[in-house]
Amino acid sequence: MNKKNKNSIILKIIIFSILILSALFTLRIFISSNDIQNNIIQNVKKEARVVTNYILASRKAYQEEFLRNCIVLDDKSLKFLPAHISKDISKEFLKIDKDGYFIRSVSDRPRNPENQADEEELKSISYFKIDTTKREYLEEYISNGEKYYQYSAPLLIVPLCLSCHGDKQNAPEIIQRNYSDAYGYKLGEVRGIISVKIPQKIYTKAINKFILKEVLFSIISMIIICFILYILYKKTSREIIKIDEAATKDAHTDALTNLCNRHYLRNFIDSFNSSDIPDCSFAIAFIDIDNFKEVNDTYGHEVGDDVLQSISKKLLDLTRPNDIVCRYGGEEFLIIMRKISQDIAYDKMEMIRDVVSTLVHQPIDNKVTISIGISIGTENDSIREIIREADKALYTAKNIGKNCVEIFQKKAKI
Repeated sequence: MNKKNKNSIILKIIIFSILILSALFTLRIFISSNDIQNNIIQNVKKEARVVTNYILASRKAYQEEFLRNCIVLDDKSLKFLPAHISKDISKEFLKIDKDGYFIRSVSDRPRNPENQADEEELKSISYFKIDTTKREYLEEYISNGEKYYQYSAPLLIVPLCLSCHGDKQNAPEIIQRNYSDAYGYKLGEVRGIISVKIPQKIYTKAINKFILKEVLFSIISMIIICFILYILYKKTSREIIKIDEAATKDAHTDALTNLCNRHYLRNFIDSFNSSDIPDCSFAIAFIDIDNFKEVNDTYGHEVGDDVLQSISKKLLDLTRPNDIVCRYGGEEFLIIMRKISQDIAYDKMEMIRDVVSTLVHQPIDNKVTISIGISIGTENDSIREIIREADKALYTAKNIGKNCVEIFQKKAKI
């Protein structure tokens, strides 16, 4: 797998991780929003329940005071009965309360038209009448473009109610005088409701604020995570590049001499195109250490390795930076020189041959020499053919006495 593919896989993993994290953050916001919505519903019920219980307790207290005659029931005090005074309390509460709560006692068949239940309240009254075991009702509705929670609790007929609204003949005189049909109530009957209307905007602000915090938290978290992943990606990419470069170097470098190896040479030859250097010659020099087998046999392979390393270093020192110096195998070396003439190539190889012959290799007594074969190619020549020609020139140099440089003599084209 090449470096590009490795980086591509890492990048895909990072992108996939970001998508997964984004989905998790989105899911977190969705779940949290649902949780806070449920909490709001519970809070609405709790608040409305407290208000309702307070109203029911107040009604009971007033009723008991009137029935005990602590408050004389007459034409003046009649309007202070809960059924009468509740509408005035609701109006005053609406003036005082800044959040827009609306609380009142209503019925589907009131004696006072002001206590007539509206459409939403009638729904809750029907709900309680269908199932008399229910003790609270909560629905959402829209009025004049604004959303509300409609909370209701049933107003049930209790024994205190029957004191005035049971049998007419048992009702107080003032009640008989003012009401002709407010009798015959039955115990447990749903007579009306305590209606609590709560604007949703009170809680919408809280929800929006919470969602905004969650979104900001998610965005900041994603930015931080993306930044960390980016740093890791860059660091990993650099490590991959280093590892690949090291692996490539190991694959293309001879371990003993640090010169290019045959594997690198094959890749270079496959990619080499002599037409890339138009009107310029290139040269191939084949080099062989003379009598190297005798060095190994006489002094051992460790000394032979020292000779190979010493000559390899000198070849690198004496060639141009863009020349290719390769250990071809054993004691053989190959140099590829681009944009060079035959004369210059020959002079350079002569100079290298001469310098190598002066090197001292302990404990070898005799000097170590090299033989070199050169072939010159042009833009129309195959590099493989030029290498074969250089090899033939080297063979000639070996046969005529070694420690010399020979140029392959091309046959003239007819």
